[in-house]
Amino acid sequence: MMKKSAVLSGVATVLLSANGAHALYPACPDGLDCITVTPPDKPQFTFNCSIAAPGANASELGFVYFMHGDEGQYSKAIWADPMRQLADLGYSSVACDQRGYSVGASPYNYDAYNYNELAGDIFSIVNATYGTGKFHLVAHDQGARISWHALATRPEARERFLSFSTLSIPHSDVFSDALYGPNAYEPQQQASQCVFVTTLRSGCTPCLACSAGQRNTVAAYSAHSPTLNVCCIFAAGSPMFRVQVCARLGPA
Repeated sequence: MMKKSAVLSGVATVLLSANGAHALYPACPDGLDCITVTPPDKPQFTFNCSIAAPGANASELGFVYFMHGDEGQYSKAIWADPMRQLADLGYSSVACDQRGYSVGASPYNYDAYNYNELAGDIFSIVNATYGTGKFHLVAHDQGARISWHALATRPEARERFLSFSTLSIPHSDVFSDALYGPNAYEPQQQASQCVFVTTLRSGCTPCLACSAGQRNTVAAYSAHSPTLNVCCIFAAGSPMFRVQVCARLGPA
């Protein structure tokens, strides 16, 4: 068990260090098969997913479900490299554009993004693609926060997770202590302001384009970046994280 967990975590870490948070990702990564998944228990949702599997004559060692963070459109593609590597090692895997990122699973309903709902998607997707057996989970950023919530609130998670590898996000209690209370860490508080901005119901003003001399970044960003304007948009990104940041390309 320890050996498998170390392999999964190591492969994932290599990938995230090689790709920036604002990279442009393909809808279907090379070397992977792309499918749509409509879970039987959530027929109103259709998720866009990538899958990888060992060769026809290879023995399958297990199943891995990958959860992306706030990387923007087609976020599932951040896992393309480790999915291909794990297939060579004998693991099947699935990564999906999660709720709010798949066009067919992006309700404009604030309550639909409650963490209880998002944690349930883990098992809906895995059950629809792999079955009800045990599996490995690798998650980054927002996906990691959802996974920690699943472990805390759903006995099924503790029964079915063979291993859990989290990138960028520690245990929820540790993360909370860094943001609130006597042990709060100011640099982390500053870096996490984007979370508050993106979840406010009416915390910013609508806009369509950035001014000349600025660049437009959507979704994931650091609050300490030199932003000139922050505004909500609905034409790009996802309903879950619909924030446009206008930042200078260079000196004013």
